[in-house]
Amino acid sequence: MNTSFRKVWRDLWRNKGRTLMVIMSISVGVMAVGMVVSANTLVIGQMARSHVESNPSHAMLWIAGTVDEGVIRGLERIPSVKDIEGYAETSIHWKRTLDGEWQDGHIITHADLENQTYDRLTLKEGAWPESKQIGVEAAHIDSYNAPGIGGTVYFEINEHARPYTVNGIMRNPWEWPTPFGNEAAFYASQKDFTRIAGYYGFNLLRITVPEYSKENVQQAIDDINEKLKSQGLSVAYSEVLHPEEHYLQDMINGVGMVLAVMAIASLGLSVMLVINTINAIIAQQIPQIGIMKAVGSTRRQIMTMYLSAIAVYGFLSLVIAVPIGAYAGNALAKWMLHLLNVPVTPFEILPNVLLLQILVGLLTPLLAGLYPVLQ
Repeated sequence: MNTSFRKVWRDLWRNKGRTLMVIMSISVGVMAVGMVVSANTLVIGQMARSHVESNPSHAMLWIAGTVDEGVIRGLERIPSVKDIEGYAETSIHWKRTLDGEWQDGHIITHADLENQTYDRLTLKEGAWPESKQIGVEAAHIDSYNAPGIGGTVYFEINEHARPYTVNGIMRNPWEWPTPFGNEAAFYASQKDFTRIAGYYGFNLLRITVPEYSKENVQQAIDDINEKLKSQGLSVAYSEVLHPEEHYLQDMINGVGMVLAVMAIASLGLSVMLVINTINAIIAQQIPQIGIMKAVGSTRRQIMTMYLSAIAVYGFLSLVIAVPIGAYAGNALAKWMLHLLNVPVTPFEILPNVLLLQILVGLLTPLLAGLYPVLQ
């Protein structure tokens, strides 16, 4: 090891406090970048995969009234419509014990829970509801203290409490836990839904069109609305959905942007500290620089020596930032996915994020220190 590099290591070792401060500062910025990029990548990717796996519809329609299978089959014959699936949802009151307080909730049914087509419910545990049995939303067992398999739920039917046994735990891609959700969701066969809700039929429709575009989907909605008007019904509200993008994608993009700005700000603070530190080192070592020049050191050799010290700061910061950033990114992704009721991904180190952290951890301090070194 030549004399200049021995000087670099001696300066780093003799000023342990300063060295540790710079390393930790760079580590925070690099860790923040890795955490945010890793979490955004994992969350967006898993949201898209989960959305596609549920076989998403192109639009959801809330009907002012109810329709039966016969009306749905008639709507399917509209040229702008490819397929329609009906389901029903209504508000209910429920409680876990006879002497408990009534809580708000809602109950959902399909024509055939075991053979859904669009935005499919997932059976996580147990079995699909049968007579006098119900399913409960998995995300709401902890959020609203809903009972698990084998538990009993009392529904208010004609001002009386009627017991139903929980035999299945489901996941609905449209249900959220707290704080975004506000009431528990249950699932029942069509027969039990009619008994609990007090009416028969479907008040929501999921539709697809032959070729997806927002214009085609809106045309199908308008055609369905016209068809329903002839039967004294109408579309009260509709929402166009993208077949490949989760319906909360825009919200997550906004959250990701805010986190990215915070990560960049943290990295900026690290850059300022590197600049100030290198300035202080050079100001302190002006006599040494003069001696090195006097004995024949070139401008390039002196620059290389100080830039090597900065590179050591960056390398040591990566040792700390990379594993913490990967762990924090996965933890943040799991937390966000849980809030959105999306299946959680296993721990994963993303190669592109790892490469980004290495580039940021090495190049950013070097670029930040280049100006004071040149001066």
